[in-house]
Amino acid sequence: MKKLAVFKKNVNGIKLWGAELSENKHSEIAPIPDTVTLLMSEDVSPVVKIGEKVSVGQKIGEPIDPKKEIPVYSSVSGEISEISEKSDDNGKTLYIKILCDKRQTLCEKFEEPKITSKESLVSALKTSGIISKDYGKPLYLKIKRFTEKKPEYLIINAADFEPYITVNDRECIENAENIAFGIRILKKWLKPQRTCISITKKQKEAINSLVENIGMSTQIRMVSDNYPNGNEKIIIYLITGETIEIKHNNRFLVLDIFTVSAIGKYLRTGRPITDTMITVSGPAIKNPCNLVVPLGISFADAINSCGGFRFSPCAVVSGSIMTGKNEDNLEFTYVDQALKGIIAIDKLEKNDVEYDCIRCGRCVSTCPMKLIPPEIEKALAKENTIKLKSLHPEMCIECGCCEYICPAKRKLLSVCQNAKFEVVGKRFKSGGKN
Repeated sequence: MKKLAVFKKNVNGIKLWGAELSENKHSEIAPIPDTVTLLMSEDVSPVVKIGEKVSVGQKIGEPIDPKKEIPVYSSVSGEISEISEKSDDNGKTLYIKILCDKRQTLCEKFEEPKITSKESLVSALKTSGIISKDYGKPLYLKIKRFTEKKPEYLIINAADFEPYITVNDRECIENAENIAFGIRILKKWLKPQRTCISITKKQKEAINSLVENIGMSTQIRMVSDNYPNGNEKIIIYLITGETIEIKHNNRFLVLDIFTVSAIGKYLRTGRPITDTMITVSGPAIKNPCNLVVPLGISFADAINSCGGFRFSPCAVVSGSIMTGKNEDNLEFTYVDQALKGIIAIDKLEKNDVEYDCIRCGRCVSTCPMKLIPPEIEKALAKENTIKLKSLHPEMCIECGCCEYICPAKRKLLSVCQNAKFEVVGKRFKSGGKN
């Protein structure tokens, strides 16, 4: 076998932990729950009514403005039991609740999309309903940026760079055929100058699976398994050695391997995305595992599918324990495509009690962007705009390493976020560049 490239570049960060709870376990399929609840933005209009029967893959929401949103599909077969609306600071959200009949009856026959151009690829991805796991937005929006200009690099992240999360690793092992097909389509129509997959050395089974299915036409590069090496800006630096502004990036197309697999699966079958794989893990989970669930399943049902809690957790976090949100009401919090994990922890890594900075420098040595959080905090408190700009808080990727490592429990993540807004947000408001 051809020797794989080991990339020597590295950035600051923290060592990952928790993957050992689920990384060597084959994914499990969650039982269909009694109900699922699918969320839609105010830019999507329901096309079903209460009492209507639906099947898996049936369209239940249509974008009001196709330029902004994508269709929403039923993840189960059953009956629409509730359509409600809630408002918060982010706008209105529609909730469609479905009573599951647990038969998982498929919608009428799905047809494989016919891809004949870049434009037809974008159109197909818009119809697919795919939300990028790393991007958190409709995938077609990201692909569309590269229809006029070929990407210099197509970079696919196959590693899990979040504590406890192991979904990318399992996807490589279990669904490499879909990944290979997705890569072939992206290479054929987007024509990137180079294509490579970033992965960690310890993912031996995943590497073998990828090489077997993809061959050596796509380079596989091994990077260190530090957090936050999964960040788009960091991956681009690790692979290319370049530091770029993501907002204006039209050179490097970076995708999560799970998203590439979803592309392959949809283009091979024509079936919209109705389920996802998440890692349900943490010290408080009885049977930590990678769980395939229908979209809209509640956190409570997902956790129960893994045997429930071993003991009452200190907190249940959605997504990353570094930057994720503590969820209090598990019955009314639902899985969506962007979610990578549900983590139940036995102790809070963050503390509400702050102490004075002890000038240890750990936050500085840990920051992947080489920022100086204490100086940013000081300049922000003194409203010293000139000093703040010179510290470049706009470079912050909001990974939370500084706050996690701080022995004084300073709220450095929110400090950097506020400083970033002071420098970047006000610049955009005024329309200026300085």
